[in-house]
Amino acid sequence: MTIRFSGFLRQRLKNNNMLLKYISLPLLMLTAGGYCSATPAQDVSAIASLPSDSFVHKSMEARKKLINKHLPMNSREARDFWPIYDEYQQELMLVYIQRKATITKLGRHFDTMTDDFAKQFVMESIALQEERLRVLHAYFERFETVLSGKQLLRFYQIENRFRSAVDAELAERIPLLK
Repeated sequence: MTIRFSGFLRQRLKNNNMLLKYISLPLLMLTAGGYCSATPAQDVSAIASLPSDSFVHKSMEARKKLINKHLPMNSREARDFWPIYDEYQQELMLVYIQRKATITKLGRHFDTMTDDFAKQFVMESIALQEERLRVLHAYFERFETVLSGKQLLRFYQIENRFRSAVDAELAERIPLLK
């Protein structure tokens, strides 16, 4: 049984009237991490059919435009923010690439899963979550030097919405192990 989150997320985004007005949910999901596919959840190949890295980079540019639109900054703040943001995205991209490789490996081993591989996958997934949090924490200190507290909160809210959309879509696309 597959639980569908897309309708729920669409409604949440409509209620917030912030992101859905400017970007479609599929682009939102790809922008946030670049490891979702359009293949039905019942098909295990959905795990391995991931977008190309060049598409992810293009999606990151769309994400940057969206953040620019929804994070009001004066010219000085913007001048100081965007170079830090670009470095932040480069570090996160490394995490996304590792996550993509981990999920692809899951797809290759899905039907022949061993207990050892399953444990290894869980530990790799936890390590990637920890690395993402390390990046978020490290860049918080840098972002707070150029953004006010409210701007900082708004930025991290936008980031969390992207991440939530990706995680929900992954939960929908990757079938539960039997």
